Amino acid sequence: MSNAGRVALAASMTILAAACGDSPRDRVGDGGGGGGGGGGGGGGGDAGGGGGDAGGGGDGPRSDGEAYVFAHSSSALYRIDPDTLNITLVGEFDWPSFSDEMTDLAIDGDGRMIGISFGAVYEVDPVTARATLLSSSLPGEYNGLSFVPAEALGQTGPDVLVGLESTSGAVSRIDPLTGDTTVVGDMGGSFESSGDLVSVVGFGTVATAEGGGNDTLVRLAPSTFLASALGGTGFGDLWGLGYWKNRVFAFSEAGQFVVVDVTTGAGTLVGSGSVRWWGAAVTTRAPVVE
Repeated sequence: MSNAGRVALAASMTILAAACGDSPRDRVGDGGGGGGGGGGGGGGGDAGGGGGDAGGGGDGPRSDGEAYVFAHSSSALYRIDPDTLNITLVGEFDWPSFSDEMTDLAIDGDGRMIGISFGAVYEVDPVTARATLLSSSLPGEYNGLSFVPAEALGQTGPDVLVGLESTSGAVSRIDPLTGDTTVVGDMGGSFESSGDLVSVVGFGTVATAEGGGNDTLVRLAPSTFLASALGGTGFGDLWGLGYWKNRVFAFSEAGQFVVVDVTTGAGTLVGSGSVRWWGAAVTTRAPVVE
């Protein structure tokens, strides 16, 4: 990253750290990549280009060619410019009728953003952070959430929403409208999910696994989701994962924003702040190479 990029990021993260923060909270995983963490953003901006022309929202490519990665705490949504690494506050989650805690997000290839809490499924407006309840009967404890291309399950059709169970490593297909879940794979007995997975067409699927204090980046096999280690990240509690141009963006519960090498798994600290990251997401159609 250029010195100019580091300066811009440091400025944005300093602004956010001074402006807001999320109280710490112990939990079993983050339901999808969570981990409130590093701060960022000037607390404003156009939040995904004023509506996300890709399928009505999300971080998919828009008509102006721009796209974004998103991250969140339990209570607020943030947008990350994947080229400058600037982080912008979109807003506090606007819950339908009662306060909840967003444990993770996922974005499909059309830009549709889905979020989960410990027991509910929401559709989230990436411009306003408004959360619309889809189902209040989500079972289990999920600390990883992502859309995956149907081809990854040996199927055809639209992207499929999957969740990683926090303790067993099982991967389940989630029906966002009903909350019904069906186990479709497993990380394998050697790995336990740390907090998120991310899947992109042409790149595949990776996740963070607990590894004796610091997390390990693992690749998940198509169809089975069996995990194989890529390498240690050097950081723990990476509860949010995104991807952009051959880099994994990771967000920790401790407030760190980390860029992870997709070959070795080694992480490089970009910056840190007071917001505790609970999750992150990117479209399944994010660009794979520079």
